Amino acid sequence: MLGSRKLCLAGILFLAAPFLFCKTSVAQAGSAPSATQTLRGSVRYRNRIAIPPDAVLRVTIEDVSQVTTGSKPFAEEDIRAKGRQIPIKFEVKYDPSAILPDHRYDLRAKITSGGRLMFTTTNSYPVLTQGAPVNNVNLDLEQVSAQYGQVPSGAAAREPLEGTQWNLTEVNGKVPETGTPQASITLVESTHRIEGTGGCNRLMGSYELEGRTLHFKGVATTMMACAGDAMEQERALLEALGATQSYRMRNFTLTLLGKDGKVLARLEAEP
Repeated sequence: MLGSRKLCLAGILFLAAPFLFCKTSVAQAGSAPSATQTLRGSVRYRNRIAIPPDAVLRVTIEDVSQVTTGSKPFAEEDIRAKGRQIPIKFEVKYDPSAILPDHRYDLRAKITSGGRLMFTTTNSYPVLTQGAPVNNVNLDLEQVSAQYGQVPSGAAAREPLEGTQWNLTEVNGKVPETGTPQASITLVESTHRIEGTGGCNRLMGSYELEGRTLHFKGVATTMMACAGDAMEQERALLEALGATQSYRMRNFTLTLLGKDGKVLARLEAEP
């Protein structure tokens, strides 16, 4: 009788073993983390220009936390047009385990053809951390020149910080009102002086530049009174200059950064 019970128990364990094994295997498989994640979105531009078949769209996630050393590529993807036109969808794969929650990441894109830059993002598109989107990001591109292909991509597409007239395109997150006089600044390398206009008055002062660190000193203006929008823009520009601690350059865009890398103003190089 005892032998029969042992035999029966052994049979039950033998039959149950495959089910125990399967349950353990499924649990282990389900707990394995995904190696990569995907950020999806699309790019577009307003110009009625077709991109050539050989055009390449490059979308890059950049770590922009270290303002003194500049942005660093975190992940990027190249998408060949092959006859496709705007809007073009993209997917950028990245390693989620490499993301640092206290860092800031921006998404950028550019379209090149024959190694020459056609279109590029000029605005900041935060992603991944600090409440920024993690998917479905739509990017607006700007045409680099009236006739694409005249400006090479990469470092050669940059204007020098000093000696270039930088025209204000955004301050405190706002673009100038239509009809407001153009505000601009120029950093004069030989004297380390800043010259320009706030859109109403002539401005002047000095600056200190070391690496990516930039400080404006003693910026003042003439005292002419102007219309409300022009005065408001000028006042905002002066505050931005006074708060500037560093800068970032990308192609034809100069971005002035304040404490903790906050974007204060954006300016475009005079063509």
